[in-house]
Amino acid sequence: MQSIAALEAKACGKAVIVSDIEEFSYIYQNGAGVSFNSGDADSLLQALNLMIRSDRHEMGNKGKDLVKDFTWDKIALRYGDFLQKVIDNHKSQLETINFFRK
Repeated sequence: MQSIAALEAKACGKAVIVSDIEEFSYIYQNGAGVSFNSGDADSLLQALNLMIRSDRHEMGNKGKDLVKDFTWDKIALRYGDFLQKVIDNHKSQLETINFFRK
């Protein structure tokens, strides 16, 4: 499942099954789905069985709560904060270099 597909499924209140790659860890760590070991068919089968026995409605609700932070407004603010930190760090490094040049 692509990461945008996982976000869309969670926005619709659906529980998801994802591979164990780090980009998806926030999904199963927050109880919004289950994971399986990449390339392991038995692990996928276990994840499917777990999903069948789990409260998918509750997982879906947790997923909806998770994606509330994925709005363009919030992402833009976080990105702006990140860029400001990069600029501030760069200024600090330049000030240090200029200090030693004197």
